[in-house]
Amino acid sequence: MDDEPLRKKLMNVVYHDEDPNERFVFENVKASDYYPKPLFLYDDDEKAVFETPMYGSSIQHKIVPPCEISKQDVKDICDIVFFYRDNKQDDESQAVFSFLMYVLESANIWKIRKVISEHGGIVENVPVVAALIGQGETGKTTLLKIVSCLTIGSKEHIVNAQDDIFKLKAGVKEKLANNQKLTEAEKKNPFSETPLVMNKNTWEFIQRYMLTKSSITPICIDDPNIGLIQSKSAENPLKYLSNTYKGAPHPVVLIAMNDRNHNFSIPHQIGRRAYAFGQENQFRQISKSEANQLTHFENDLSNQVFLYLTYWIDAWLDNVSDEDYENLSKDFLYPVKQAFKGLLSEHALYDGMKRYFESDNYDIKNDNGRRNWLALLSDKNVLEKISFKKGDETAFIPKDCFPGRDGVSRYFDYLPAKLEICPTQVDAGLSIVIDNMDSWLGNSVLREKYRADTGLAHDEHEIKIAKIQAIEQGRAMAETQFKLQQEVKRQEEEKRMRKKLGYKLKNLFRHDD
Repeated sequence: MDDEPLRKKLMNVVYHDEDPNERFVFENVKASDYYPKPLFLYDDDEKAVFETPMYGSSIQHKIVPPCEISKQDVKDICDIVFFYRDNKQDDESQAVFSFLMYVLESANIWKIRKVISEHGGIVENVPVVAALIGQGETGKTTLLKIVSCLTIGSKEHIVNAQDDIFKLKAGVKEKLANNQKLTEAEKKNPFSETPLVMNKNTWEFIQRYMLTKSSITPICIDDPNIGLIQSKSAENPLKYLSNTYKGAPHPVVLIAMNDRNHNFSIPHQIGRRAYAFGQENQFRQISKSEANQLTHFENDLSNQVFLYLTYWIDAWLDNVSDEDYENLSKDFLYPVKQAFKGLLSEHALYDGMKRYFESDNYDIKNDNGRRNWLALLSDKNVLEKISFKKGDETAFIPKDCFPGRDGVSRYFDYLPAKLEICPTQVDAGLSIVIDNMDSWLGNSVLREKYRADTGLAHDEHEIKIAKIQAIEQGRAMAETQFKLQQEVKRQEEEKRMRKKLGYKLKNLFRHDD
C-alpha cells in the first residue's frame, strides 16, 4: 500500500516483558483494511447502486447514474486504447480494449452469471478474475492504476501482493488466531516469501473479499506471484469462487502480475474462470506530451462511464430476449460492447474504434501462439528446413523444427482453428496454408520463401526484366518513329516552302518583263 504509516502499523512486531518469557505480539490486521474505498454495493430489490465510504459502514448513499456522459469521459477510454496501440513496440491495443470492456462490465458480471444460470447455461465460462500478464516495464501496473480510477475513482487502494500480510506462515496465523504462544523460531521469522505461502494467503484474502455481501466493486491486486493463476493450486480456489454461485451480487478481481521467465501458460479449467491478457512489449520512448497524457490517465479519469454502464447493463439484463441471450451466451462482453458502442456513436467517436468491435475478444492463447510462431519463423535454420512444391499453396515444416518433445502438438494447438492454417496434425510435421499463416502473423515470410524456393521469384524477376526491356524497346521505337515522323514533316514543310518560294520568284520575274 502507498500509505507508509499504515503499512508500518500493519506489520509492527513488538517484544515486551509481561512475564519472564518474551511474548510475540502481532497487531490484528483486518482484511477489510485493504478493501477498495469507496465500496460500491448493489441492492437487487431497489435496482440501485449504493456507496459506502468504508466497508462495514451502516451509512449508505444512493448513487444516481449521470443523465449524460461527457465526450471527454468517453474519449479518455478511446485514448487509453490508442496509447497502447501507438506507444508499444508492438500493437497490444486489442488486449487493452478487451480488458477495459471487462472492467467496465465488472459490476454486472454477477448478474450475467445469474441470467446464464437461469437459462441453463455454463456459469463457469464467465470469468471472475482478470489478469494482466507480461514482463516488467510493459505498462501492467499503469493499466491497473487506470482501471482503478475508472471504477473505484482512485488509484490509492491497489493492494500490493508483496505486503507482509500475504507472507505470514500458516502455523503462525493459526497460533495468533487461537492466542497461542509462538516458538522462538516463529518469533524471529513469522514470514515466508515462498510462492506457495504467498499465493495461499492471497487466495484466502480474495475469497474473503469476493464473499463480501452485495459488493460489486472490483479489487485491484498488483504483483502477486505468477503461480497465483498459473499453477495447479489455483484451480481449486478459482473453481470454488466460480462454482459457488447463489445469484447474489459479487465483485471481480483485477490483477497485474510479472511473467519474469516469459513462459506463461494457463490450464484450461483456470482459463475459463480467469481472463488473462498479455502485455509483453515495452513502451517506445514517449514524448513529453505523451507522458502528460499518461499522467492524466493515472490521476484524472472519471468513473462516471463505469457507473452509467453499470445501470445501463443492469436494465438490459432485466429484459433479455431470446436473441439477446444467444448473443450473451456467445460473448459475455456483448452487453458492455453494445452500451459502449452507443456512447461512442452518440459522441461521433465510433469510427476510430470500429476495428476493435469487429475483432474477436482478446485471447491470450491466440496471442501467445502468434508470438511463438513469429519467433519460430524468424529462425533462419527453421526457414531452411521448410519445403514447398510449385503450384501447391502449402508449406511443410518438419517435426525437428519444433522445440521440445511435444513441439509439433504444441505448435499445432497454437493455431486458431477457424483461420484454417493447418487442417490436420501428423507426426512428421505440419502442412501450413501459406497465405493463411502469413495473414495471421501479419507478414509475408512464407510467401516470399515459397517464391524463392520454387523459382517463382526468379521467374517473376525475369518477367519483370523482360517487361522493363519491352517497355524500353517500345519507348525507343516510339521515339524513333516520332523522329521519323518529325523528319518527314520537316522535309514536307521544306518542300512546301521551296515550292512557295519558287512560285513567288516566278511571279516576280513575270512582273519585271
